[in-house]
Amino acid sequence: MSIPYIQGDPAGLLNNTLVEMISRSGKYQCVQKGGDLLLQVILLSDVNDKIGFQYDRDNTVSRRERNIIGIENRRTATAQVSVYNAHTEELVLGPFEVKGFSEYDYFDSGSPRDMSFVSPGGKNESIIRFSLGQLDSVEGAHDTTSNALYNDLSQKITRAIVYKDLAEKS
Repeated sequence: MSIPYIQGDPAGLLNNTLVEMISRSGKYQCVQKGGDLLLQVILLSDVNDKIGFQYDRDNTVSRRERNIIGIENRRTATAQVSVYNAHTEELVLGPFEVKGFSEYDYFDSGSPRDMSFVSPGGKNESIIRFSLGQLDSVEGAHDTTSNALYNDLSQKITRAIVYKDLAEKS
């Protein structure tokens, strides 16, 4: 099976993960060129939805504000998958859509209260050092979750093509 460049995956992270998953399945051998089957994947979307919130605070008087801020997102990627006979260019499977998910926490980089606290001894301590889950800003956490997101998406794509008997159609 050949897996060419995946549209929408400029760094090749999804491509690499997909090749690894399919190879590990034992059903197909991934080759750069000359495979009997061609797996075409197009990354259609990569969106974030806020799913966790907390009240904002006024840092000068430690009072809770009326507005809420996001602290947890769900990242969803949708891919369109098609499998072709590489020799005849006939569609063997698909096209169909697959969705992958990953969730992540983050801190509000605009709030010093989210990044530190005053210990009982009166010393200012960094929360990040204590690893409470919100280890990064929203931008950093989004980038870090790519591996988990593409792993989930690759597992679902692999399951879809491995459990179909494509050999009889190629």
